[in-house]
Amino acid sequence: MTNETTTNEPILVIAEDTLEPHFEEDSLTDKVGAQSARSRWLFWGGKGALTLTDQGLIGSSNFLIGILLARQLSPAQYGAYALAFEIFMVLSLVYSCLILEPMLVFGPSTYRDSFKKYLGVLVWMHFAVALGTAVLLGGSAWIAEMLGGSAGLPTALVGAMIGAPCVLLFWLARRAFYVKLDPKTSVLGGLIYGGVVLIGTLTFYELRLLSAFVTFMLMAAGALAASPILLSRLKPAVVLRPTCPSLREVINKHWSYGRWALAASVAAWFSGNIYYVFLGSLRGLADTGSFKALQNLTSPIGHVFSALGLLALPYAARAYKESGALGVERLSWRLTSLCIGGTAIYWVAFLLLEHPVLHLLYAGRYVDVAYLIPWIALGSVCRMATIVPMISLKAIQSPFLGFVAFVFSDIGACLVGVPAIWVFGLKGAIITYVLSGAIGLITSFFLLRSRARGGASGLFGWSFPASSSVSDSPVGRSQVEETTVPAA
Repeated sequence: MTNETTTNEPILVIAEDTLEPHFEEDSLTDKVGAQSARSRWLFWGGKGALTLTDQGLIGSSNFLIGILLARQLSPAQYGAYALAFEIFMVLSLVYSCLILEPMLVFGPSTYRDSFKKYLGVLVWMHFAVALGTAVLLGGSAWIAEMLGGSAGLPTALVGAMIGAPCVLLFWLARRAFYVKLDPKTSVLGGLIYGGVVLIGTLTFYELRLLSAFVTFMLMAAGALAASPILLSRLKPAVVLRPTCPSLREVINKHWSYGRWALAASVAAWFSGNIYYVFLGSLRGLADTGSFKALQNLTSPIGHVFSALGLLALPYAARAYKESGALGVERLSWRLTSLCIGGTAIYWVAFLLLEHPVLHLLYAGRYVDVAYLIPWIALGSVCRMATIVPMISLKAIQSPFLGFVAFVFSDIGACLVGVPAIWVFGLKGAIITYVLSGAIGLITSFFLLRSRARGGASGLFGWSFPASSSVSDSPVGRSQVEETTVPAA
Protein backbone atom coordinates (compact mmCIF):
# COMPACT_ATOMS: atom_id res chain seq x y z
CA MET A 1 0.00 0.00 0.00
CA THR A 2 1.14 3.54 -0.68
CA ASN A 3 0.58 6.89 1.03
CA GLU A 4 0.05 5.26 4.43
CA THR A 5 -0.65 7.33 7.51
CA THR A 6 -0.63 6.30 11.14
CA THR A 7 -3.93 5.24 12.70
CA ASN A 8 -4.98 2.97 15.54
CA GLU A 9 -8.15 1.77 13.81
CA PRO A 10 -7.83 -1.87 12.68
CA ILE A 11 -9.36 -2.72 9.34
CA LEU A 12 -11.47 -5.81 8.65
CA VAL A 13 -10.15 -7.76 5.68
CA ILE A 14 -12.09 -10.54 3.95
CA ALA A 15 -9.90 -13.20 2.44
CA GLU A 16 -11.37 -14.07 -0.96
CA ASP A 17 -10.48 -17.74 -0.78
CA THR A 18 -11.93 -18.43 2.65
CA LEU A 19 -14.30 -15.53 3.18
CA GLU A 20 -12.99 -15.42 6.75
CA PRO A 21 -12.64 -12.06 8.52
CA HIS A 22 -9.36 -11.11 10.15
CA PHE A 23 -7.69 -7.92 11.32
CA GLU A 24 -4.91 -6.07 9.64
CA GLU A 25 -3.14 -3.47 11.75
CA ASP A 26 -1.55 -1.65 8.80
CA SER A 27 -2.35 2.03 8.79
CA LEU A 28 -4.36 3.39 5.88
CA THR A 29 -5.37 6.78 4.63
CA ASP A 30 -8.85 8.12 5.34
CA LYS A 31 -9.77 7.57 1.72
CA VAL A 32 -8.76 3.92 1.75
CA GLY A 33 -10.49 3.52 5.12
CA ALA A 34 -13.73 4.88 3.67
CA GLN A 35 -13.42 2.53 0.71
CA SER A 36 -12.87 -0.36 3.10
CA ALA A 37 -16.01 0.59 5.05
CA ARG A 38 -18.02 0.69 1.83
CA SER A 39 -16.58 -2.69 0.84
CA ARG A 40 -17.65 -4.17 4.16
CA TRP A 41 -21.19 -2.89 3.72
CA LEU A 42 -21.28 -4.22 0.14
CA PHE A 43 -19.89 -7.56 1.30
CA TRP A 44 -22.38 -8.04 4.12
CA GLY A 45 -25.19 -6.51 2.09
CA GLY A 46 -24.57 -9.10 -0.61
CA LYS A 47 -24.45 -11.91 1.93
CA GLY A 48 -27.68 -10.68 3.51
CA ALA A 49 -29.44 -10.51 0.13
CA LEU A 50 -28.33 -14.06 -0.70
CA THR A 51 -29.52 -15.28 2.70
CA LEU A 52 -32.95 -13.73 2.19
CA THR A 53 -33.09 -15.27 -1.30
CA ASP A 54 -32.17 -18.67 0.10
CA GLN A 55 -34.83 -18.55 2.80
CA GLY A 56 -37.34 -17.08 0.34
CA LEU A 57 -36.93 -20.03 -2.04
CA ILE A 58 -37.78 -22.52 0.70
CA GLY A 59 -40.54 -20.35 2.14
CA SER A 60 -42.20 -19.76 -1.23
CA SER A 61 -42.15 -23.49 -1.96
CA ASN A 62 -43.88 -24.28 1.34
CA PHE A 63 -46.34 -21.44 0.79
CA LEU A 64 -47.35 -22.69 -2.66
CA ILE A 65 -47.69 -26.24 -1.37
CA GLY A 66 -50.03 -25.04 1.35
CA ILE A 67 -52.18 -23.05 -1.08
CA LEU A 68 -52.50 -25.85 -3.64
CA LEU A 69 -53.23 -28.47 -1.00
CA ALA A 70 -55.92 -26.26 0.51
CA ARG A 71 -57.52 -25.91 -2.92
CA GLN A 72 -57.50 -29.59 -3.83
CA LEU A 73 -58.05 -31.40 -0.53
CA SER A 74 -61.08 -31.43 1.71
CA PRO A 75 -60.79 -29.43 4.95
CA ALA A 76 -60.32 -32.66 6.92
CA GLN A 77 -57.58 -33.91 4.58
CA TYR A 78 -55.85 -30.55 4.64
CA GLY A 79 -56.06 -30.58 8.43
CA ALA A 80 -54.36 -33.99 8.41
CA TYR A 81 -51.48 -32.55 6.38
CA ALA A 82 -51.23 -29.52 8.66
CA LEU A 83 -51.15 -31.70 11.78
CA ALA A 84 -48.59 -34.10 10.32
CA PHE A 85 -46.41 -31.17 9.24
CA GLU A 86 -46.60 -29.58 12.69
CA ILE A 87 -45.66 -32.87 14.36
CA PHE A 88 -42.66 -33.08 12.05
CA MET A 89 -41.68 -29.48 12.86
CA VAL A 90 -41.90 -30.10 16.62
CA LEU A 91 -39.70 -33.19 16.35
CA SER A 92 -37.27 -31.39 14.04
CA LEU A 93 -36.78 -28.77 16.75
CA VAL A 94 -34.70 -31.35 18.62
CA TYR A 95 -32.57 -31.87 15.49
CA SER A 96 -32.12 -28.12 15.05
CA CYS A 97 -31.09 -27.54 18.67
CA LEU A 98 -28.81 -30.57 19.01
CA ILE A 99 -27.12 -30.51 15.59
CA LEU A 100 -27.76 -27.43 13.44
CA GLU A 101 -27.49 -24.62 15.96
CA PRO A 102 -24.40 -25.99 17.74
CA MET A 103 -22.77 -26.41 14.32
CA LEU A 104 -23.22 -22.68 13.65
CA VAL A 105 -21.45 -21.99 16.97
CA PHE A 106 -18.68 -24.60 17.10
CA GLY A 107 -18.06 -24.80 13.34
CA PRO A 108 -16.56 -21.31 12.91
CA SER A 109 -14.80 -21.35 16.30
CA THR A 110 -13.77 -24.60 18.01
CA TYR A 111 -13.60 -26.71 14.82
CA ARG A 112 -12.71 -23.97 12.40
CA ASP A 113 -9.43 -25.65 11.40
CA SER A 114 -10.90 -29.15 11.13
CA PHE A 115 -14.34 -28.40 9.77
CA LYS A 116 -14.47 -31.22 7.21
CA LYS A 117 -13.72 -33.81 9.90
CA TYR A 118 -16.22 -32.15 12.22
CA LEU A 119 -18.88 -32.18 9.48
CA GLY A 120 -18.18 -35.87 8.90
CA VAL A 121 -18.96 -36.55 12.56
CA LEU A 122 -22.19 -34.53 12.21
CA VAL A 123 -23.23 -36.74 9.29
CA TRP A 124 -23.05 -39.76 11.62
CA MET A 125 -25.04 -37.84 14.24
CA HIS A 126 -27.56 -36.95 11.55
CA PHE A 127 -28.22 -40.61 10.78
CA ALA A 128 -28.89 -41.34 14.46
CA VAL A 129 -31.17 -38.35 15.18
CA ALA A 130 -32.96 -38.59 11.81
CA LEU A 131 -33.62 -42.30 12.43
CA GLY A 132 -35.07 -41.47 15.85
CA THR A 133 -37.26 -38.78 14.28
CA ALA A 134 -38.50 -41.22 11.64
CA VAL A 135 -39.29 -43.85 14.29
CA LEU A 136 -41.32 -41.33 16.31
CA LEU A 137 -43.24 -40.25 13.22
CA GLY A 138 -43.89 -43.88 12.32
CA GLY A 139 -45.06 -44.54 15.87
CA SER A 140 -47.38 -41.54 15.62
CA ALA A 141 -48.82 -42.96 12.39
CA TRP A 142 -49.41 -46.33 14.08
CA ILE A 143 -51.12 -44.68 17.07
CA ALA A 144 -53.30 -42.57 14.75
CA GLU A 145 -54.30 -45.73 12.87
CA MET A 146 -55.07 -47.63 16.09
CA LEU A 147 -57.20 -44.72 17.32
CA GLY A 148 -59.18 -44.80 14.13
CA GLY A 149 -57.43 -41.91 12.42
CA SER A 150 -59.45 -40.70 9.48
CA ALA A 151 -58.99 -38.26 6.59
CA GLY A 152 -55.53 -39.63 5.83
CA LEU A 153 -53.64 -38.65 9.01
CA PRO A 154 -51.81 -42.02 9.33
CA THR A 155 -50.82 -41.86 5.65
CA ALA A 156 -49.62 -38.27 6.03
CA LEU A 157 -47.48 -39.27 9.01
CA VAL A 158 -46.00 -42.16 7.04
CA GLY A 159 -45.05 -39.68 4.33
CA ALA A 160 -43.43 -37.46 6.95
CA MET A 161 -41.59 -40.50 8.34
CA ILE A 162 -40.09 -41.30 4.92
CA GLY A 163 -39.31 -37.70 4.04
CA ALA A 164 -37.86 -36.57 7.39
CA PRO A 165 -34.32 -38.06 7.08
CA CYS A 166 -33.95 -36.61 3.57
CA VAL A 167 -35.18 -33.14 4.51
CA LEU A 168 -33.05 -33.03 7.66
CA LEU A 169 -29.92 -33.94 5.67
CA PHE A 170 -30.74 -31.09 3.29
CA TRP A 171 -31.00 -28.73 6.26
CA LEU A 172 -27.60 -29.89 7.52
CA ALA A 173 -25.92 -29.33 4.15
CA ARG A 174 -27.46 -25.89 3.70
CA ARG A 175 -26.56 -24.68 7.19
CA ALA A 176 -22.97 -25.85 6.77
CA PHE A 177 -22.43 -23.18 4.12
CA TYR A 178 -23.48 -20.50 6.60
CA VAL A 179 -20.63 -21.64 8.84
CA LYS A 180 -18.37 -20.74 5.91
CA LEU A 181 -20.29 -17.47 5.37
CA ASP A 182 -21.19 -18.77 1.91
CA PRO A 183 -24.96 -18.45 1.40
CA LYS A 184 -24.44 -18.34 -2.38
CA THR A 185 -23.94 -22.10 -2.59
CA SER A 186 -26.87 -22.63 -0.23
CA VAL A 187 -28.99 -20.65 -2.69
CA LEU A 188 -28.00 -23.19 -5.35
CA GLY A 189 -29.36 -25.94 -3.12
CA GLY A 190 -32.54 -23.93 -2.55
CA LEU A 191 -33.02 -23.52 -6.29
CA ILE A 192 -32.68 -27.26 -6.89
CA TYR A 193 -34.96 -28.18 -4.00
CA GLY A 194 -37.52 -25.51 -4.85
CA GLY A 195 -37.50 -26.44 -8.53
CA VAL A 196 -38.16 -30.12 -7.88
CA VAL A 197 -40.86 -29.44 -5.30
CA LEU A 198 -42.64 -26.74 -7.31
CA ILE A 199 -42.62 -28.64 -10.60
CA GLY A 200 -43.76 -31.82 -8.89
CA THR A 201 -46.47 -30.06 -6.90
CA LEU A 202 -47.87 -28.30 -9.96
CA THR A 203 -47.79 -31.54 -11.97
CA PHE A 204 -49.65 -33.57 -9.36
CA TYR A 205 -52.07 -30.68 -8.82
CA GLU A 206 -52.97 -30.61 -12.51
CA LEU A 207 -53.43 -34.40 -12.46
CA ARG A 208 -55.58 -34.00 -9.33
CA LEU A 209 -53.33 -36.49 -7.51
CA LEU A 210 -51.92 -34.12 -4.94
CA SER A 211 -52.12 -35.39 -1.34
CA ALA A 212 -50.32 -35.03 1.96
CA PHE A 213 -48.31 -38.22 1.31
CA VAL A 214 -47.34 -37.09 -2.18
CA THR A 215 -46.29 -33.69 -0.80
CA PHE A 216 -43.87 -35.25 1.71
CA MET A 217 -42.49 -37.46 -1.05
CA LEU A 218 -41.87 -34.40 -3.22
CA MET A 219 -40.04 -32.73 -0.33
CA ALA A 220 -37.90 -35.84 0.03
CA ALA A 221 -37.20 -35.87 -3.72
CA GLY A 222 -36.15 -32.21 -3.69
CA ALA A 223 -33.89 -32.82 -0.70
CA LEU A 224 -32.31 -35.89 -2.32
CA ALA A 225 -31.71 -33.92 -5.52
CA ALA A 226 -29.98 -31.03 -3.74
CA SER A 227 -28.14 -32.68 -0.83
CA PRO A 228 -25.54 -34.69 -2.84
CA ILE A 229 -24.56 -31.59 -4.80
CA LEU A 230 -24.13 -29.54 -1.63
CA LEU A 231 -22.26 -32.31 0.19
CA SER A 232 -19.94 -32.81 -2.78
CA ARG A 233 -18.85 -29.19 -2.38
CA LEU A 234 -18.51 -29.45 1.39
CA LYS A 235 -16.53 -32.73 1.21
CA PRO A 236 -17.22 -33.96 4.76
CA ALA A 237 -14.65 -36.46 6.01
CA VAL A 238 -16.98 -39.35 6.85
CA VAL A 239 -14.92 -42.19 8.34
CA LEU A 240 -15.93 -45.26 10.31
CA ARG A 241 -14.07 -44.24 13.48
CA PRO A 242 -13.66 -40.46 13.46
CA THR A 243 -10.85 -38.87 15.47
CA CYS A 244 -9.84 -35.25 16.02
CA PRO A 245 -12.65 -34.64 16.77
CA SER A 246 -14.06 -37.91 17.98
CA LEU A 247 -17.73 -38.78 17.89
CA ARG A 248 -17.92 -38.77 21.69
CA GLU A 249 -16.29 -35.33 21.93
CA VAL A 250 -18.72 -33.77 19.46
CA ILE A 251 -21.75 -35.45 21.05
CA ASN A 252 -20.73 -34.16 24.48
CA LYS A 253 -20.23 -30.62 23.18
CA HIS A 254 -23.48 -30.60 21.25
CA TRP A 255 -25.46 -32.05 24.13
CA SER A 256 -23.96 -29.60 26.64
CA TYR A 257 -24.91 -26.72 24.34
CA GLY A 258 -28.05 -28.08 22.69
CA ARG A 259 -30.01 -29.05 25.80
CA TRP A 260 -30.11 -25.40 26.88
CA ALA A 261 -30.74 -24.22 23.32
CA LEU A 262 -33.75 -26.55 23.24
CA ALA A 263 -34.96 -25.29 26.62
CA ALA A 264 -34.52 -21.69 25.40
CA SER A 265 -36.53 -22.46 22.26
CA VAL A 266 -39.40 -23.82 24.34
CA ALA A 267 -39.24 -20.80 26.66
CA ALA A 268 -39.17 -18.46 23.64
CA TRP A 269 -42.28 -20.12 22.22
CA PHE A 270 -44.02 -19.67 25.56
CA SER A 271 -43.08 -15.99 25.69
CA GLY A 272 -44.49 -15.30 22.23
CA ASN A 273 -47.56 -17.55 22.15
CA ILE A 274 -48.98 -17.99 25.65
CA TYR A 275 -51.32 -15.04 25.01
CA TYR A 276 -53.44 -17.22 22.72
CA VAL A 277 -54.05 -19.61 25.60
CA PHE A 278 -54.85 -16.82 28.06
CA LEU A 279 -57.16 -14.99 25.64
CA GLY A 280 -58.95 -18.16 24.56
CA SER A 281 -59.62 -19.27 28.13
CA LEU A 282 -60.37 -15.88 29.70
CA ARG A 283 -61.97 -13.78 26.93
CA GLY A 284 -63.03 -16.09 24.10
CA LEU A 285 -61.94 -16.93 20.57
CA ALA A 286 -62.92 -13.58 19.04
CA ASP A 287 -60.17 -11.73 20.92
CA THR A 288 -57.81 -14.59 20.17
CA GLY A 289 -58.46 -14.17 16.46
CA SER A 290 -57.94 -10.41 16.68
CA PHE A 291 -54.62 -10.92 18.45
CA LYS A 292 -53.52 -13.37 15.74
CA ALA A 293 -54.54 -10.92 13.01
CA LEU A 294 -52.40 -8.21 14.62
CA GLN A 295 -49.51 -10.61 15.14
CA ASN A 296 -49.54 -11.53 11.45
CA LEU A 297 -48.40 -7.99 10.71
CA THR A 298 -45.07 -8.69 12.46
CA SER A 299 -44.34 -11.73 10.30
CA PRO A 300 -42.50 -10.06 7.34
CA ILE A 301 -39.89 -8.26 9.43
CA GLY A 302 -39.61 -11.28 11.70
CA HIS A 303 -38.73 -13.54 8.77
CA VAL A 304 -36.13 -11.04 7.55
CA PHE A 305 -34.20 -10.91 10.80
CA SER A 306 -34.59 -14.63 11.44
CA ALA A 307 -32.95 -15.26 8.07
CA LEU A 308 -30.16 -12.77 8.77
CA GLY A 309 -29.61 -14.55 12.09
CA LEU A 310 -28.25 -17.49 10.08
CA LEU A 311 -25.33 -15.25 9.10
CA ALA A 312 -25.06 -13.40 12.40
CA LEU A 313 -24.58 -16.49 14.59
CA PRO A 314 -21.50 -17.97 12.85
CA TYR A 315 -20.07 -14.47 12.40
CA ALA A 316 -20.48 -13.73 16.11
CA ALA A 317 -18.93 -17.12 16.91
CA ARG A 318 -15.89 -16.14 14.85
CA ALA A 319 -15.75 -12.82 16.65
CA TYR A 320 -15.78 -14.73 19.94
CA LYS A 321 -12.80 -16.83 18.87
CA GLU A 322 -10.89 -13.76 17.70
CA SER A 323 -11.89 -11.14 20.29
CA GLY A 324 -13.56 -12.98 23.17
CA ALA A 325 -16.88 -12.27 24.84
CA LEU A 326 -16.13 -8.55 25.12
CA GLY A 327 -15.77 -8.37 21.35
CA VAL A 328 -19.11 -10.11 20.86
CA GLU A 329 -20.74 -7.67 23.29
CA ARG A 330 -19.47 -4.72 21.26
CA LEU A 331 -20.67 -6.37 18.06
CA SER A 332 -24.11 -6.97 19.60
CA TRP A 333 -24.63 -3.26 20.20
CA ARG A 334 -24.00 -2.53 16.52
CA LEU A 335 -26.27 -5.29 15.32
CA THR A 336 -28.98 -4.27 17.78
CA SER A 337 -28.94 -0.77 16.32
CA LEU A 338 -29.40 -2.35 12.89
CA CYS A 339 -32.37 -4.44 14.12
CA ILE A 340 -34.06 -1.52 15.86
CA GLY A 341 -33.54 0.78 12.88
CA GLY A 342 -34.75 -1.77 10.34
CA THR A 343 -37.83 -2.68 12.39
CA ALA A 344 -38.67 0.97 12.99
CA ILE A 345 -38.47 1.74 9.26
CA TYR A 346 -40.76 -1.21 8.51
CA TRP A 347 -43.39 -0.03 10.99
CA VAL A 348 -43.25 3.62 9.94
CA ALA A 349 -43.86 2.53 6.35
CA PHE A 350 -46.65 0.21 7.45
CA LEU A 351 -48.40 2.87 9.54
CA LEU A 352 -48.30 5.29 6.61
CA LEU A 353 -50.09 2.67 4.49
CA GLU A 354 -52.10 1.16 7.32
CA HIS A 355 -55.64 1.42 5.96
CA PRO A 356 -55.09 0.15 2.39
CA VAL A 357 -52.84 -2.67 3.65
CA LEU A 358 -55.38 -3.82 6.25
CA HIS A 359 -58.13 -3.74 3.64
CA LEU A 360 -55.97 -5.76 1.23
CA LEU A 361 -55.06 -8.34 3.87
CA TYR A 362 -58.32 -8.72 5.74
CA ALA A 363 -60.96 -7.34 3.35
CA GLY A 364 -62.19 -4.73 5.82
CA ARG A 365 -62.08 -6.95 8.92
CA TYR A 366 -60.22 -6.11 12.15
CA VAL A 367 -60.42 -2.37 11.46
CA ASP A 368 -61.84 -1.94 14.96
CA VAL A 369 -58.52 -3.08 16.52
CA ALA A 370 -56.26 -1.09 14.19
CA TYR A 371 -55.66 1.48 16.94
CA LEU A 372 -53.58 -1.18 18.74
CA ILE A 373 -51.10 -1.54 15.87
CA PRO A 374 -48.62 1.04 17.31
CA TRP A 375 -48.43 -1.08 20.48
CA ILE A 376 -47.82 -4.18 18.41
CA ALA A 377 -45.09 -2.24 16.61
CA LEU A 378 -43.44 -1.33 19.91
CA GLY A 379 -43.52 -4.95 21.06
CA SER A 380 -42.10 -6.01 17.70
CA VAL A 381 -39.17 -3.60 18.04
CA CYS A 382 -38.35 -5.04 21.48
CA ARG A 383 -38.53 -8.63 20.26
CA MET A 384 -36.53 -8.05 17.07
CA ALA A 385 -33.85 -6.29 19.14
CA THR A 386 -33.78 -9.27 21.53
CA ILE A 387 -32.65 -11.50 18.67
CA VAL A 388 -29.15 -9.98 18.80
CA PRO A 389 -28.23 -10.54 22.48
CA MET A 390 -29.75 -14.02 22.25
CA ILE A 391 -27.53 -14.79 19.25
CA SER A 392 -24.57 -13.31 21.12
CA LEU A 393 -25.20 -15.52 24.16
CA LYS A 394 -25.28 -18.53 21.86
CA ALA A 395 -22.10 -17.40 20.10
CA ILE A 396 -20.19 -17.21 23.40
CA GLN A 397 -21.48 -20.73 24.13
CA SER A 398 -23.82 -19.68 26.95
CA PRO A 399 -27.28 -20.82 25.77
CA PHE A 400 -28.21 -21.40 29.40
CA LEU A 401 -28.26 -17.62 29.90
CA GLY A 402 -30.54 -17.27 26.89
CA PHE A 403 -32.89 -19.72 28.57
CA VAL A 404 -32.72 -17.66 31.79
CA ALA A 405 -33.60 -14.46 29.89
CA PHE A 406 -36.66 -16.09 28.34
CA VAL A 407 -37.71 -17.47 31.72
CA PHE A 408 -37.78 -13.92 33.11
CA SER A 409 -39.84 -12.89 30.08
CA ASP A 410 -42.21 -15.82 30.66
CA ILE A 411 -42.62 -14.94 34.34
CA GLY A 412 -43.55 -11.38 33.38
CA ALA A 413 -46.03 -12.68 30.80
CA CYS A 414 -47.74 -14.88 33.39
CA LEU A 415 -47.74 -12.49 36.35
CA VAL A 416 -48.99 -9.53 34.33
CA GLY A 417 -50.81 -11.31 31.52
CA VAL A 418 -53.50 -13.15 33.47
CA PRO A 419 -54.86 -10.15 35.43
CA ALA A 420 -54.35 -7.75 32.51
CA ILE A 421 -56.25 -9.96 30.08
CA TRP A 422 -58.96 -10.65 32.68
CA VAL A 423 -59.55 -6.90 33.12
CA PHE A 424 -58.68 -5.36 29.75
CA GLY A 425 -59.03 -8.26 27.31
CA LEU A 426 -57.18 -7.78 24.04
CA LYS A 427 -55.60 -4.52 25.24
CA GLY A 428 -54.20 -6.32 28.26
CA ALA A 429 -52.72 -9.06 26.07
CA ILE A 430 -50.93 -6.55 23.87
CA ILE A 431 -49.64 -4.53 26.85
CA THR A 432 -48.27 -7.78 28.30
CA TYR A 433 -46.76 -8.63 24.91
CA VAL A 434 -44.84 -5.34 24.94
CA LEU A 435 -43.79 -5.69 28.58
CA SER A 436 -42.65 -9.29 28.14
CA GLY A 437 -40.57 -8.33 25.11
CA ALA A 438 -38.95 -5.46 26.99
CA ILE A 439 -38.13 -7.75 29.93
CA GLY A 440 -36.49 -10.24 27.56
CA LEU A 441 -34.45 -7.50 25.88
CA ILE A 442 -33.20 -5.92 29.12
CA THR A 443 -32.47 -9.25 30.80
CA SER A 444 -30.60 -10.70 27.82
CA PHE A 445 -28.36 -7.64 27.50
CA PHE A 446 -27.72 -7.63 31.26
CA LEU A 447 -26.72 -11.31 31.15
CA LEU A 448 -24.56 -10.78 28.06
CA ARG A 449 -22.74 -7.89 29.71
CA SER A 450 -22.27 -9.88 32.93
CA ARG A 451 -21.00 -12.92 31.01
CA ALA A 452 -18.58 -10.80 28.98
CA ARG A 453 -17.10 -9.47 32.21
CA GLY A 454 -17.13 -12.82 33.98
CA GLY A 455 -19.97 -11.96 36.35
CA ALA A 456 -22.83 -14.19 35.20
CA SER A 457 -21.31 -17.32 36.74
CA GLY A 458 -21.48 -15.77 40.18
CA LEU A 459 -25.02 -14.51 39.64
CA PHE A 460 -26.51 -17.94 39.00
CA GLY A 461 -23.94 -20.25 40.51
CA TRP A 462 -23.26 -21.61 37.03
CA SER A 463 -19.77 -22.61 35.97
CA PHE A 464 -19.06 -22.02 32.31
CA PRO A 465 -16.72 -24.32 30.44
CA ALA A 466 -13.25 -23.08 29.71
CA SER A 467 -12.85 -21.53 26.30
CA SER A 468 -9.93 -21.32 23.99
CA SER A 469 -10.85 -17.75 23.21
CA VAL A 470 -8.26 -15.02 23.52
CA SER A 471 -10.29 -13.51 26.31
CA ASP A 472 -9.42 -16.37 28.65
CA SER A 473 -5.85 -15.24 29.17
CA PRO A 474 -4.59 -11.95 30.61
CA VAL A 475 -2.81 -11.25 27.34
CA GLY A 476 -5.95 -12.02 25.40
CA ARG A 477 -8.03 -9.71 27.58
CA SER A 478 -5.63 -6.84 27.04
CA GLN A 479 -5.72 -7.45 23.32
CA VAL A 480 -9.49 -7.48 23.35
CA GLU A 481 -9.58 -4.13 25.10
CA GLU A 482 -7.47 -2.63 22.34
CA THR A 483 -9.26 -4.26 19.42
CA THR A 484 -12.21 -2.77 17.60
CA VAL A 485 -14.80 -5.31 16.55
CA PRO A 486 -15.36 -5.30 12.78
CA ALA A 487 -18.40 -3.47 11.53
CA ALA A 488 -21.30 -5.71 10.74
